[in-house]
Amino acid sequence: LRLDEVPLTVDPKPRRKVKAWVRFGETPVRVDAVAARWTPSAVGITFTVDGREHRCWVWVGAVDEQPGS
Repeated sequence: LRLDEVPLTVDPKPRRKVKAWVRFGETPVRVDAVAARWTPSAVGITFTVDGREHRCWVWVGAVDEQPGS
């Protein structure tokens, strides 16, 4: 991520809805998520699966912004 070398934006009240590809083991899954932080090449997202919140970084190309977000 090179967080010590590139600009990092942190949204204090994340609400930007996105669709993002994540992997659970070998299985790619497209999830509804919220973009909480980002750099020029990656997005930090939060999403819920089976009532459990997950947070991770994904490459910016794995994220599509939802219309109206």
